[in-house]
Amino acid sequence: MVKVIKSKLTSGGPDRFIPEDWAGALQSHAYELYASLAQEPPRITQFGCVTHFRRKIVDAIKAGDADAIPFFDLIAQLYAIEKDATARGLGDAQRG
Repeated sequence: MVKVIKSKLTSGGPDRFIPEDWAGALQSHAYELYASLAQEPPRITQFGCVTHFRRKIVDAIKAGDADAIPFFDLIAQLYAIEKDATARGLGDAQRG
């Protein structure tokens, strides 16, 4: 199960939005308050945003890190798959 939390956290941390007995996967951006969730394994598995990851990869490539190029290529493939799925009208269930 994935819990969707769309809010602007200003204080109190993400734990005030997540029940103590909830467990699952949580996708979030890089906001520092979410780091507290990483200290609670195995109840919550946190994974980040591809857009933030891509931005860091682009920064690394601009800085001359050629080792980052394969990661950029993989992200481009992922975006191509998403674009194709959208063009075909696939919903969440069909995308897996």
